[in-house]
Amino acid sequence: PEDFVRDILIRECRCRLAVCGYNYTFGEGGAGGEGAVAAPGGGGEERLPKVESGDLVKFGLIPEFVGRLPVVTTLDPLSEADLVRILVEPKNSMLRQYRKLLALEDVELEFTDEALQELAHEAVVRKTGARGLRSILEDLMLDVMYEAPDRHAGGRCVVTADMVKEKRVRMEGDAKAG
Repeated sequence: PEDFVRDILIRECRCRLAVCGYNYTFGEGGAGGEGAVAAPGGGGEERLPKVESGDLVKFGLIPEFVGRLPVVTTLDPLSEADLVRILVEPKNSMLRQYRKLLALEDVELEFTDEALQELAHEAVVRKTGARGLRSILEDLMLDVMYEAPDRHAGGRCVVTADMVKEKRVRMEGDAKAG
């Protein structure tokens, strides 16, 4: 059947198709951005991983575009636990980078487990995944990164879940806390 993929995506499943990093949601109105509503049904989730390049062409993507995609695969969204692991485990993780940068100014940086959970939760709420973690962390740490060099005595900064929710990190002994 020529409409194999269209039938799967539109009539039989609630799913997203990510093409080169952009998510498409398929529903009764056809393909669209974040606003399209998926049609109810079942069975499509099991068949979606079996989609091949030819199916994408039949769906409507031009062959020249599909030919430049060497791999066609499906991805599951990352959980909050996965996002916390991304923050902590890599050798050059974002948290380690911030710790090292602040250590140059004699500032010790710590994150509570609850703060890490809140950062991951924020990325899930924003639907930005792992890439969004960097922007969330940059927004959160901006003031501290500018204030740290002015503190000649160094210090300590413990980031808590409340600070993440308030989007304001304070260093210990900060007179502006509150």
